[in-house]
Amino acid sequence: MDLEIPVEKIDLSDHHLGLDIPALEQSIRDLSKEFIQGVLQNNMSLEIQLDDEKNEMYVVLWANLFKGGDVVLAYIPVQELFDEYLKKEKPNE
Repeated sequence: MDLEIPVEKIDLSDHHLGLDIPALEQSIRDLSKEFIQGVLQNNMSLEIQLDDEKNEMYVVLWANLFKGGDVVLAYIPVQELFDEYLKKEKPNE
């Protein structure tokens, strides 16, 4: 599954270049947000995979940001996600 990252979710407001021209700094910040969005969307994917040894499903976040292929950034058991969701839905139990 490809990731869709909304550019408005990328916050670079605390990053300053030290330019004395605020409009130029804002333009560079906006361009940087679009660049970051493009790099992440083109080089990351999210998959649900079965671990044959444990016979459990996992959500796996892959990144292809280095030479040599994809790297696993996150490997989360699906059951943990369901448990976390149920805790949020029923906080008093």
